[in-house]
Amino acid sequence: MVNISDLETLLDNTTLQAIDNSIADKVNSEIIREDLPIIIKLMKQEVDASMLSIAEIESFINERASQIIDFGVRLLGNDNTEGLSVGIAITYAIYLIYLDSKEEKELLEYNKRRRIPKAQSVVKKFQSIKQAMNE
Repeated sequence: MVNISDLETLLDNTTLQAIDNSIADKVNSEIIREDLPIIIKLMKQEVDASMLSIAEIESFINERASQIIDFGVRLLGNDNTEGLSVGIAITYAIYLIYLDSKEEKELLEYNKRRRIPKAQSVVKKFQSIKQAMNE
């Protein structure tokens, strides 16, 4: 289980903030910072469901910022996203960690734990984006 204070510390990470801002800029959106306690609660549930440590996620964020930005921009495309939650880089880092170092069924199970509708098609979309990034 993730400690809330560790999650708050991660949200203060300057690399994470730069990733969030870069994705938002590239998709003509903004970072939503209101209702931070609610966002942190939801993010805690997300990180807990991932079964990854904050240290593992933070290391990935610090080492692979450009990859996270690329993934986020490709995922969002031109969907006219009105706003992105602060810490969106955490979500994308988790997806990329799964895509890089876990089996497809583990990513599928993670999406199911998060109650993502049509989890299998979401996994396929993520895999397609990741493959396009590698070309």
